[in-house]
Amino acid sequence: MSKAKTKLRKLKLRETVVSFLGAKNIHTAEDVLSMHFIELLELGLNLEDAETLCRCCSENASPKPITAMELLSNRKMCSTSLPLLDKHLGGGLVPGTITEIAGPAGCGKTQFCMMVAAVVACRNEDGGVIFLDTEGSFTPDRMMKIAEEKFPQVFSSEDRILNLANNVTRKIFETSNDLVKALERLDEAIVNLNANLVILDSAASLLRKEYSTASVERQEIMASQATLLKKWAELFNIPILVTNQVTTRFDDRHGDVMGDAYVTAALGNTWAHSVNTRITVNYSKDSNLRYMNIIKSPLVPQSTMSYTITNSGIEEIAEEEEEEIGGCVIHHETHQQAATTVRIEPRAMRQSTSDQYTAVLDVQNYNRGNVFY
Repeated sequence: MSKAKTKLRKLKLRETVVSFLGAKNIHTAEDVLSMHFIELLELGLNLEDAETLCRCCSENASPKPITAMELLSNRKMCSTSLPLLDKHLGGGLVPGTITEIAGPAGCGKTQFCMMVAAVVACRNEDGGVIFLDTEGSFTPDRMMKIAEEKFPQVFSSEDRILNLANNVTRKIFETSNDLVKALERLDEAIVNLNANLVILDSAASLLRKEYSTASVERQEIMASQATLLKKWAELFNIPILVTNQVTTRFDDRHGDVMGDAYVTAALGNTWAHSVNTRITVNYSKDSNLRYMNIIKSPLVPQSTMSYTITNSGIEEIAEEEEEEIGGCVIHHETHQQAATTVRIEPRAMRQSTSDQYTAVLDVQNYNRGNVFY
């Protein structure tokens, strides 16, 4: 959404001027900028009000130039509380950008979101976290348990726990249109709650329930959601964390032969280009480990690390540790092959179709007995 769509009531204008223009069906900066200055005077505005109106609308619609030095000085990375992941991300979640974590069910995407929400809420006591929930998966008890286990010194009293709960605002949505309407007003919520982080869990859930893959309306709504998220991230210089599901695709056919099946992040290329950083999470079918892969980032190269899900949320496996899987000793700093059990990585990392479906079936069986989701 263009800045020209900004409502006049959000600009630094006198209330009487905004009301007067509203009565003339002029509500946005775009409405004003599409008119000639003489037309504004003919409406009944005096010269001073008309000049102020044009200046405010023009300044709002024009992108503000910023130097590279200003960008660096304004960048305050948002720690995930996972030292190894923060290191691989270049310091943590990047403010002013969208970070996506994509993967199959049960890999800990929501656990990761609740853990980061707890970290941000406890480190910024005067700031809040907005949690946009489209799957009904947010559990305050679990978030507070993660906080108590991860930061026992900080959350040693009931008052501190309650303060954490008050700093995280959860909004639940049942339709894509409801989510878009909320995103259009997200700036007001960010200001009112002094939010330092926005989480959307998940970006794909409602769209996949309501629309077919080829639906034009689905593409339009998805584009609106991505545009609004990027707009507010940049405007308020805060990180936005989103989760995404996975889907099965097929490589191109070779004559009559169907291409190999592979699992990739949902929502397609349009959405993929909208996120700044993409992290994928996978299972290992031979152990309780899971694997986290940074496959897209404006700051760092691709990298892989392993983790488990515990009472304190996500716990990394140190790089120097090693584990025996399937009779082979795997060093965790070189998990690139083990991390492709369920493939949502670049094409070069994919394995065969038979391995793909074996992995997916193993993951489904594993989910039935898994405690954490």
